[in-house]
Amino acid sequence: MTKSPDHANAGSGAARERAIGVLFVCTGNICRSPTAEGVFRALVARAGLAEAIRVDSCGTHGYHVGEPPDERTIRHAARRGYVLANLRARYDLDAPLITQYWHYLANLLQGDFGPSFKYKDFTVTELIAQGLPVSAQNGLCAAVLAVLFGIPLGIAAALKQNSGRDHAVMGIAMVGIVIPTFVSAHLLLLIFGVWLKDTVFHLPAGTWNDGALPNRILPVICLALPFIAYIARIMRGSMIEAMRTNYVRTARAKGLPFRTVVMRHALKTALMPVVTYLGPAIAFLLTGSMVIETVFQLPGIEIGRAHV
Repeated sequence: MTKSPDHANAGSGAARERAIGVLFVCTGNICRSPTAEGVFRALVARAGLAEAIRVDSCGTHGYHVGEPPDERTIRHAARRGYVLANLRARYDLDAPLITQYWHYLANLLQGDFGPSFKYKDFTVTELIAQGLPVSAQNGLCAAVLAVLFGIPLGIAAALKQNSGRDHAVMGIAMVGIVIPTFVSAHLLLLIFGVWLKDTVFHLPAGTWNDGALPNRILPVICLALPFIAYIARIMRGSMIEAMRTNYVRTARAKGLPFRTVVMRHALKTALMPVVTYLGPAIAFLLTGSMVIETVFQLPGIEIGRAHV
């Protein structure tokens, strides 16, 4: 008695279903998703798997379609499930979502940012701790440089308002603000690292070299340039306003020297906006700049974040 086409299709359909079941048994929970199931069903239907298929994934060699899972396959699945269960317990993935969130916040308060996804043998805290001293040193030097140059430039521009000196200082400050740091960094590398290579002004074009002074100069200058410009502009505006106050006019009317009026009376008031700005500026400088540390190849905190 010959089988009808319906019976043949039913038999091949059952074989395909058994093949799908084998693939899902071998791949475990990774493939238990609607998308993966659709892909497997399409592959099985396209290949017409009506006979035995040898599955070589997950170490389940010798398992054929239509056969029940052997003892080796069962032991492998049990070991894999045991490992996954331990991993979920280790990272609190088996706990409710709200519990995971509170554990995460508690670890943050203790300085524990969890393991690194890229370097399995390191934690995020260890990677950040390696680069933080470099970024802090460069940031502190850049903050000092910004204060030493920005405040005098702002005072000089304010005392000669609308003069050539004022326009020159503000023009330079505007250039320092609008030019991105990655442009100024490459310009400094081109000038001091290439064009002045055979002169006494040559500076190393990148690398840290254990914090040698020549290797620090260009990164610190490039990091400080925009902050020098901001501090100069803020200082100019606040000094102009301070020089127009009544107590400064009274001091000048009493015959005090102009230098004394500026340094002892107007400067105290004019520094308040600058001090306010220095708070977040120093915080940014101490934590490093990704662009500067990438261009000059510094082992700072931003490189550590990129490797997390």
